[in-house]
Amino acid sequence: MSNVIPNPKRIVRVNIEQEKVRTAVKVLAKHVQPTKLTIENDIMNYYQFQSAAKGLDTGMFLEVCLHKVDNDKTDIHIEVRRVFGHINTIAEIDDAWGFVNGFTNMMGKALRGEIS
Repeated sequence: MSNVIPNPKRIVRVNIEQEKVRTAVKVLAKHVQPTKLTIENDIMNYYQFQSAAKGLDTGMFLEVCLHKVDNDKTDIHIEVRRVFGHINTIAEIDDAWGFVNGFTNMMGKALRGEIS
């Protein structure tokens, strides 16, 4: 029996309107390699990136949901999960958190206009 480790999750609140955050998420699809945007749902404010990770042989998904707090604040919910099965080793959790941290860093750059 293997241990199941909870999927890495992060919520970041930014003082930026939701539409600008949505645009930044889409910009990242061009710049975060070897990741690709596999689901882009503007109605549900849901975006899914897929990446082949060295520690996860089946790859992983990074899911992003945007939640409007008010006109100039948006919560960005980020979660990483395996394509198949569950995260169950320290190496996998390290890779998953690396994906979350890298995405968060790149998102900050996109929101500041450093990448377009």
